[in-house]
Amino acid sequence: MGQEDSIGAYYAADDFDRGWHVLIGEAAFRGQPYVAAWMPSISHYLFLDDCRTQRLVIEPRVDNAKMLRNLPSAVMPMSRRSISPISGPCWACSYANTF
Repeated sequence: MGQEDSIGAYYAADDFDRGWHVLIGEAAFRGQPYVAAWMPSISHYLFLDDCRTQRLVIEPRVDNAKMLRNLPSAVMPMSRRSISPISGPCWACSYANTF
């Protein structure tokens, strides 16, 4: 991700930061119990995949109240509010040293 990604313009991106997006289509697989399982699993993989990765960044839609509510329990506490026009004014980070 780093500086090349569109969200990289809105925070001090490092060279090996990684960002990811996810879309869960089936209603039967949505909700806190599922998010608490797959989000840390994906995050763990992304940290292991490249040991230079120190920060994962996601930018949930600002109107996705359920996802915003589930982030802290999924090891992605809200880090900051920004003025990003991409999907709304919020993003979350997970750090390798606290994961």
